[in-house]
Amino acid sequence: MSGGEERSSTDGLCLPVRYEEIEHTADVGIRAYGASIGDLFENAAEGMFSLIADLDGVKPVGEVDVRLEADDVPSLLVRWLSELLYLHETRRYLFRRFHVEVRGTSLRGTAAGEAIDKARHERPEGRRRPGDLRHMRSP
Repeated sequence: MSGGEERSSTDGLCLPVRYEEIEHTADVGIRAYGASIGDLFENAAEGMFSLIADLDGVKPVGEVDVRLEADDVPSLLVRWLSELLYLHETRRYLFRRFHVEVRGTSLRGTAAGEAIDKARHERPEGRRRPGDLRHMRSP
């Protein structure tokens, strides 16, 4: 996308924006929002996977459980997104629906999706797999 055009999970709807694409020196990034820490983690995951594939074509037919701990909440977010990328790469899965509960620096979550089907799941044009998660920052 160019010219400052933003894409969000709520395009065409009258709902609050859950995430938006932003320009980033590495390629592209997302800025996620949420009414709670759990919402923020869910929206960050959805935004990340929207960079990998068109989520409209992904069916939430299988689910994985994720339990994580970290030293602080920003590190917990990085661990959550890294774990989802690891599952994507090793299980060849795309996720489109997420549920996260954060208590302190512990996370219990689920990610729902399906195995990659190259005939149905296309990567958005010109996109690479999300890269270095260490560039995440707080507003």
